[in-house]
Amino acid sequence: MAQVKKKKKKQTEAQRLAHRDAVIAHADNKFVAELTEKMDAFIYTKDFYIALYKQLEKGMTAIEAYESLGFDTKTLGKDCAQSAAKRARQ
Repeated sequence: MAQVKKKKKKQTEAQRLAHRDAVIAHADNKFVAELTEKMDAFIYTKDFYIALYKQLEKGMTAIEAYESLGFDTKTLGKDCAQSAAKRARQ
């Protein structure tokens, strides 16, 4: 049976701005190398991916591991944690 992909809802302007504000608030985290030009996403350090991978290997979920490194999934969203974990496992 073929998988059905969920359609992502388009973000409202208010949601986009709230996410950007959350990203900016986390910019001083030691695992953030810099912000993207639009200031709506992180460029993580290599140490971040190593630390995240180690947390995942200990049996933490992507969300638990992401939060243990100082990122708040309530403001940033769980997708950030899932995406970062996917990249850390590569």
